[in-house]
Amino acid sequence: IDNRIGDVVFTRHSLNHSSTIDFAYHALRSGCGVIDELDFYCQFFNRVPIDAVSKEQLIYSFLNINRVFTKIFKRVIDIVLSLIGLVVFAPVFFFIFLVIKVFDGGDVFFVQPRLGQFGKPFYIYKFRTMHSKLSQKSAKSGFTRVNDERITRFGKWLRRSHFDELPQLWNILKG
Repeated sequence: IDNRIGDVVFTRHSLNHSSTIDFAYHALRSGCGVIDELDFYCQFFNRVPIDAVSKEQLIYSFLNINRVFTKIFKRVIDIVLSLIGLVVFAPVFFFIFLVIKVFDGGDVFFVQPRLGQFGKPFYIYKFRTMHSKLSQKSAKSGFTRVNDERITRFGKWLRRSHFDELPQLWNILKG
């Protein structure tokens, strides 16, 4: 085979003949590339002929494209809505921050490690609803009970209103 030949293109049907297989083998040993007609068409025209694609492949590729688009769209929505939430609730954040600091002192946020998607660790942030000296013990001791004495009066209101969950907007923003 001539050394100036880069690739040899075979049809799929021609590879059913032993003489063609021998020629392809010889071409490979002499340094030529050996590709079939479909690969050549895809490389040359940068397209896939529609008759070479099965219905299943077409649907699967569409679903994958759709899944990627959905993930990107969801992430954009997460970022936009969490930013809006952080801005809108900034006065509430400030008010809660002041109340916790003035009336109970200590840390404003309760931070706890958790496992997220695919086992990836992250920290959950909430406004602290328990007395500062007891909240660290409670993290280790388990769930709260009805009328739990560890919860502050303001903490009861935060939990009822779910405002203790507002700092999770930060986790949404981070992804």
